[in-house]
Amino acid sequence: MESNTHKFLRRKKARPRIAEANELVAAILNHYAQQNFTASKYIKMGTFVLRPKGQSKATIGRFRFEDFVRHVQEDRSFQHEKFGLPPMHSHWLDAKPIFSLNAPIQASDVEGPLKFLVVPYGDSFPVKPCLDREGVAFGNFQTPVQQNIVRMYNKIIDESHLALEIDPPVWFHDLRMLINDCVTIVDITLHQLVCKAEYDPKPGWKFESKWVKNRRRMGLMAKFRWIEQITEQKFDNEESDDTQKGKTCFEFLKNIRNHFNHFYPPCVVFTLEETCEWLNRIPDIGRLLWRMREKMGEPLSKGIVEMITLPLVQFVPRDPTAVRLPQSDEVGYKSSTGQVP
Repeated sequence: MESNTHKFLRRKKARPRIAEANELVAAILNHYAQQNFTASKYIKMGTFVLRPKGQSKATIGRFRFEDFVRHVQEDRSFQHEKFGLPPMHSHWLDAKPIFSLNAPIQASDVEGPLKFLVVPYGDSFPVKPCLDREGVAFGNFQTPVQQNIVRMYNKIIDESHLALEIDPPVWFHDLRMLINDCVTIVDITLHQLVCKAEYDPKPGWKFESKWVKNRRRMGLMAKFRWIEQITEQKFDNEESDDTQKGKTCFEFLKNIRNHFNHFYPPCVVFTLEETCEWLNRIPDIGRLLWRMREKMGEPLSKGIVEMITLPLVQFVPRDPTAVRLPQSDEVGYKSSTGQVP
């Protein structure tokens, strides 16, 4: 076997687009300033002051819009600490009720010192998670999945020299995990919305049990209707480029996820050029999550900013001089997805 040190994938050098970085930063600043300014408005302001909500005299600091934009473009993230700002997150979508125990708790009844997990959906939420011995309790998996998507994306690129190793196919399993999580993060968000609407709704939200009556059998694409039904803001048929492209990318990756999980047909073929296309759809999942949160009236998170600004990927052949014919539908992934009875 040839040396496996050649990396078949690499990051493109292009920074995030300035227009998108401007829009991201405007959304971030609007969260802190409790405003609805456009990027051009912030740019015209030059140096501006951010103040804590409800505190007209207190000052967080003086800032320039372009400093935030440069940070988002260069770091492909939003590190609130660099600007002396508090963390940016949704209090219920990104809540972190989590703990672990390393020994049993001795208690005679539920009124004792048992560790109950507080979930962010109000007191009437019927599930009461509890832990009394060695273990871990998560009340929300939104942030860990965001983090894992970014981590696995970079891992798959950095370890693409292992892409052709098939015994065991560790690289392929990482790819499966990444695609799974891209579907999971959208599904999590939609189910969190339903829980919030049913047990602790925001002002102006509506909820009817008939909307989610068959949620366990409902197709994922149909669940997008919940956003419009609950928030009464147009989403499912919205003409926004980010929304439509994001939903298309989501459905595309969902179909691959289903194949990789159920293996029906019980075979899989893919080319590394195709994996570039799959990876390059992941920032659009981040943009879809952004638009979903806008309708819910919730801010971006660090993880979603990092998903949106992930570098695009390109294929690097071992022999760049080799003749490469256009790939037809009779080879590669599509050749392993034909209809079977």
